[in-house]
Amino acid sequence: MTKILIIEDNHDIQALLSEVLAPNYQVLAAFDGITGLKMATEEQTDLIILDLMLPNLTGESVLKTLRRSSTVPIIVLTAIQDKQKTVALLRAGANDYLTKPFDLDELTARIEVQLRQQQRQPSSHILSFAEIKLDLTTHQVWVN
Repeated sequence: MTKILIIEDNHDIQALLSEVLAPNYQVLAAFDGITGLKMATEEQTDLIILDLMLPNLTGESVLKTLRRSSTVPIIVLTAIQDKQKTVALLRAGANDYLTKPFDLDELTARIEVQLRQQQRQPSSHILSFAEIKLDLTTHQVWVN
């Protein structure tokens, strides 16, 4: 089943999203940036919904950290309505950006689009960082 991680500190929004998404997806919840980042790196999630104003570690920091090693689709869901911030986050690696208050039908459609695009892309079993490559299938490592 497709796994979605929701990193959102507002309990009401977290509960609403979980209720709407649970019939079709496995939903994981994190209420702060540190927990969200940990779950995103430990769990094999298919999509992340990320708030920006999180306790302990901002959503922007979570996004930038994840983009160093992951291509999982990330939809930013936030109350910040600043065009420059939107552009900066999209350039930093966010796949989509939606402001609160939001329409549930629009959010679910955006989730479907991101998951559809993810399915079209061939899955890579090779992780790269700097001059190091790791093949997750064969367990081979290449340097330089």
